[in-house]
This record gives sequence, C-alpha cells and structure tokens, in this order.
Amino acid sequence: MKHLQIPFEQKATITIKQGSTLIVKFEAELATSPIEQFQALLYRTELKENSGVAFIIENPALPAYINTKVPFEVDTIQFDEKGEITHIGNLQPAKSPGIFITAFQTKHLFMIPLEFSKKHKLISVNESKNKRQQPFIVAISNLWNA
Repeated sequence: MKHLQIPFEQKATITIKQGSTLIVKFEAELATSPIEQFQALLYRTELKENSGVAFIIENPALPAYINTKVPFEVDTIQFDEKGEITHIGNLQPAKSPGIFITAFQTKHLFMIPLEFSKKHKLISVNESKNKRQQPFIVAISNLWNA
C-alpha cells in the first residue's frame, strides 16, 4: 500500500538575518499538529532548494518528540522564541533513530536541504558570541493557509 504525504494547511515565509543584513528568505510548510510533525518528511523524496519544513513546538519547556526517520539527509536548525539559532545539525537516514527529542527547550525546528547551513554560513548564538559576531535571527512571517 502506498502512503501519500499529508497536505500542510499552513505555510510561511522564513527570513534569516544577521543584524540588518538579509541572509536568506524562503518558503516553508508548517508542521504544527502531532500528525504533521510525525509525517513531515516521511513520504518525501527531497526538499527543494530554499524550502523546508518548520516544526512549531507548542511548549518549549517540555521535550518535543518529532519523527526523524528521514528518507534522505537534511540539515536541522533549532531556534528559540527570540529567533536566535540555538543548534545546527543534520540527520541521515542510516543514523537517525527515528524520534527527535529536543534538548534545548526549542520553540522551532527547521528541516531544510542538506548543506543549507554551510552554504549560508549559519552558526549558533553561542558560536557567534565566541566569534564576536552578531547572532543570526530567524523569523517566521506571512502565515497563510494553503
């Protein structure tokens, strides 16, 4: 039996800035419900360049459980309610245990095409402090229904 990807009802424009400099702007699907968060990448074969899935974690004080049994490699970006990037990583199909548990009290998680973070030279807020750079700020705006 072939499973079909669920349609996402909400989409948004994501902007990443460093100070007043726009680094990148792209469209993302929003995974806000438990079923969307579980199935977000499950039946996909790719993420197109400058696109992704944004997971909105309802209560960042509690661990969030998101299915990460990804069928292809992706970059991950976690950011807090201020928009500061708290962690950058990636997931690989063979190394992914299947469930992502947030450890950083994250409000948002992006799954984006592999090498996205490297291409745009993104770093976490702690790395930016160490390098005495302005932090990268992520914003979700222009929410709309599909």
